Amino acid sequence: MVGSWRDWGESAGDAPWLRPGEWIAWRGRPDPHVVFAPQDAFLLPLSIVWTGFFVAVALSTRHGGSAVPNFSTFPFLVVGAYLVIGRFIVKLWRFHRTRYALTDQRAVEIIGRRVKREASLADPMTVTRRRGGHAIAVWKLPSSHERPGGVRALLGAGTMPTDMLRGTGWPGADWFARPELAFVNIADPDRLESAALQGGFNLTTKATTTALSPPDAVSQTGRRTLGAKVTGWIRSRLLRRQYALWTPLPPADAIERLRMHLAPTRMMSWVGGSIYTGKVSGWQVRLVCRSGLNNSWRWNFRGAVAVNGPGSWLVGTTGPLEVVAVFSAIWGGLASLFFVGGTIGLVSQLVSGHSPTALPAVLVPGAMIAFFVGMIEFAYRSAAHEWDMMDTWLRQLLQAPGPS
Repeated sequence: MVGSWRDWGESAGDAPWLRPGEWIAWRGRPDPHVVFAPQDAFLLPLSIVWTGFFVAVALSTRHGGSAVPNFSTFPFLVVGAYLVIGRFIVKLWRFHRTRYALTDQRAVEIIGRRVKREASLADPMTVTRRRGGHAIAVWKLPSSHERPGGVRALLGAGTMPTDMLRGTGWPGADWFARPELAFVNIADPDRLESAALQGGFNLTTKATTTALSPPDAVSQTGRRTLGAKVTGWIRSRLLRRQYALWTPLPPADAIERLRMHLAPTRMMSWVGGSIYTGKVSGWQVRLVCRSGLNNSWRWNFRGAVAVNGPGSWLVGTTGPLEVVAVFSAIWGGLASLFFVGGTIGLVSQLVSGHSPTALPAVLVPGAMIAFFVGMIEFAYRSAAHEWDMMDTWLRQLLQAPGPS
């Protein structure tokens, strides 16, 4: 990976970015053969629907004999062209100029010959392996690395998860990103992890988990059907799931700790930072972690503290509110019905030789479905990240052992 990159070897020779006494333990770059990110599975269809909608609008105004509306759609067509094609060209260009390195003091991302981001040995480092042998290494940087700003603070910028947009070339991904350093599309994760462990980095390794389908949705051939994938996606994004946490504390002590440290439940949180809120009533417990803007699909916990020998259990369910799942099902179902109806009408017109006047009836609900799916996916990842923070906070508060 390093030997085939001559300019990286030359820049490492004089290494103008190295500190006095610092030496390189590992070096690499993004694999330029990996163009598509896993998120493109839904971002690319969304981009195509966006572009197709405004192409249809431009063509319809052209047939109407007016040239002015065509110019009004031009900015949207440019954005669509970037989302469908341009961002992949930009990604390849960035990959060509990007280098990564681990030293005995820090991890650095180098653009050209300049250090763009860096992380220290103490910053939490996570290596996530993906199918195909590639991996992504992420360092969560301290909040002091986050850019200040009134509008960014108001919108919760820097508090949203970046898993959704990391490595996609999506516009605004860096602006809304949490302060972090990311090595994307690493082709030799074994060497990276070995160098990180020997260098004393705060490393955690995890494999990519696919929440598209539960284990029972796999067919006898080992492949998941499309229906199983869709059903699994709906279950994981909209339905509640079981949660159980054991603590060595007696039930009375666990309840008292929760009552003392939980903030009062609030409807909205407009600023950065994490707020652990909830309500304890007798043995019953309600919990929620709020970070950034209000999220209708945010997970909440409903359960109770139960006795179990010398310790106790916090057991219940976590996930979005049931009314949110019902609303999502109704909204998505109606949009799907209009999409199917428009598709049938469009096919009938094409078969009969008529002009495709039903095209907007396909593109408009299609765009609505794609936008809604993308919004739910983003909200799900944000909610899952918040619950991970809540789970870590609960384990520290209740002196519970870490996950196995």
